Amino acid sequence: MKAAIGILVALILWAGAGVAQASGELVTVETSYQEVTLTGFTRARATLRLVAEEAGRFAFVNAEVGDVISEGRHFGCLDTTYVDLDITANHARQERLRADVDYYTRQAERLGKLVDKNTTAQAELDDMVRRRAGAKAELAETRARLRELTERKRRHCITVPAGWTVTERRVEPGQWVAAGEPVGQAGDFTGLLVPFALSHEEVKALRAQQDDLQVELLDEQRLVPAQAVHWNPAFDEQTRKTAVDLALKEGIAERRGGLRVALTLRLPDPSGALLAPREALAERFGQFWVLGTNGRELPVVYLGDLESDSKVFARIISDGLAAGDRIRLR
Repeated sequence: MKAAIGILVALILWAGAGVAQASGELVTVETSYQEVTLTGFTRARATLRLVAEEAGRFAFVNAEVGDVISEGRHFGCLDTTYVDLDITANHARQERLRADVDYYTRQAERLGKLVDKNTTAQAELDDMVRRRAGAKAELAETRARLRELTERKRRHCITVPAGWTVTERRVEPGQWVAAGEPVGQAGDFTGLLVPFALSHEEVKALRAQQDDLQVELLDEQRLVPAQAVHWNPAFDEQTRKTAVDLALKEGIAERRGGLRVALTLRLPDPSGALLAPREALAERFGQFWVLGTNGRELPVVYLGDLESDSKVFARIISDGLAAGDRIRLR
């Protein structure tokens, strides 16, 4: 009875093996890899230090930390009383000089007629022409001074690009500041950057993945597209790594600094292992085998499993296999 059961089991195993060998699907052996996950934090795409270009006292401060600046809105403005007085005086001076130019022009025309009649000296006409030229030059200088005053008045207000967010405020209304004194800071959070320091192998892996690069927002546990935008060619002697910034533009609900971002890179497996579907391996007496396209079994060293895209692959090493070779599923 025991002998009959043993024969039956052997026949079943032989039949199953024959089917697997005859109808097994061909798959390609690929180079194995290891995944390295790096973590970074978001920051503004650009920052702007807000500085007072003129000395004076703040008439008003129109922004708080966290405010998004709209078109035409100022961070704050200094009191413009004295520059306004200079502008008013400039307009009065221009009016006087224009009157002088008109007067000298009429006088020069009158003296020119008298010179033609030889009733006055040429020197008197020349002096009047010189006075008119001087008045015109002074008028031009005063107009240039008005442009300077207008520009100075414009710089009494501290501007921030539209769409940027105020991240720091150091002044209050009525506070006196000197020219060149920092009064705040703003950042461009319409796009976010995530800085990383990468080794040579990690840089190569990033370049290979950058056409379809995604990173994970760890706090939200979801993937968003990313793009490598800044590659720093300088060499950091301390870390011996390359500084790279990734840009995040889409899929960000909360645009701010400090969001945790995970970058996963696929690096070459240092063991030189290959990847084969887990179901392609067979084990007998502690030895693992794969089935070649010619039906012959090849011994392999099994190093463990690797999960990728919801599939399980075996990491194997074999003298008879190379990346690109095909084997059969069992």
